Amino acid sequence: MAKEKPFNNPFEKLKMKSDAPAEPAKPVAAAPPPKAKKQRQVSEEEESKLFLSAMGAFDPVKPVREPARRDEAEVQQAPADDGDTESLLELAELVVAGAELVVEQTASAVTAYPKGLDLRLLGRIPPAVKLDLQALAPDRALPALERFIVDAQVRGERSVQVTTGAPLRARAIDALTRGKLARKVLAFSGTADTLDVLLRR
Repeated sequence: MAKEKPFNNPFEKLKMKSDAPAEPAKPVAAAPPPKAKKQRQVSEEEESKLFLSAMGAFDPVKPVREPARRDEAEVQQAPADDGDTESLLELAELVVAGAELVVEQTASAVTAYPKGLDLRLLGRIPPAVKLDLQALAPDRALPALERFIVDAQVRGERSVQVTTGAPLRARAIDALTRGKLARKVLAFSGTADTLDVLLRR
């Protein structure tokens, strides 16, 4: 009688394979290392552009400015303060150095200035001292005017006022634009009776 197999063993074949000598494993060739990519040199400007493109474009914030009201616009056009005017006069004095005064006059107004002087500077500094020549006799008026101008310049005054009255106006203008006073006077302007004089420093 033939020997019966007790039951179907699914692991029987495995056992048989494990008894057989194992074949040596074939060595697996290592994959070649990936080629290093050469990094491209990037300038700072390109780097900034790349950063901004990555972050998203933006516009710089601009301050909102309302249109100036009429009274503010008028204030902006007002004359500069005395300190600014003094600085501009010092600069003008350097520019026009020894230039002669050009006199422009009508019956009611007069202006004398060296070529190159900004006429907007006239009348911006109030006079520090005043002289009234009307009370003096004509022969004493011009010497008094000379002393007045020389003394004011020595004290460092920039602006003085001389009241001439109509009779002495022409003589005062002549004295301020010729002779020794012409080197002390930067410019002047005025009316038929009064002259506002800017002195050189």
